[in-house]
Amino acid sequence: MQRRRGRAWRLTRRGRLVIGGLLVAVAALLILPGLRGAAAAAGPASAAEPMIIVVAEGDTVWDLAREHVPAGQDPAVYSALIVEHNGVDAAALRPGDVLALPAP
Repeated sequence: MQRRRGRAWRLTRRGRLVIGGLLVAVAALLILPGLRGAAAAAGPASAAEPMIIVVAEGDTVWDLAREHVPAGQDPAVYSALIVEHNGVDAAALRPGDVLALPAP
C-alpha cells in the first residue's frame, strides 16, 4: 500500500463555506462581549438619541406622548412633535408601527 504525499485534506466548496462561517461566528463571539463592555462603560445613551418604540394595540399618539413626555413639557406639544418627527398621521397608527420619540 502506497501512501500518497501532498494534500491530505480536500474540502468542497460547501466545506469551505462551513469552516469560514464557523470562524466568523467564533470571532464574533470573542469580539462582541468586548464591544458591549465598552458601550456600558461609556454610560447611558446620549440625550440627543430618540427612543424607538413599537405601537401596541390600542396605542394612540396622545397616550404615547403622555407616557413619555419629558419633564416640564406639555403632552399636547410633545404629541405634535412625535407626529412631525415620524411623518405619520396620528389617526392611522397601527399595531407594529415603529416610532422614534424625539429627544427632549
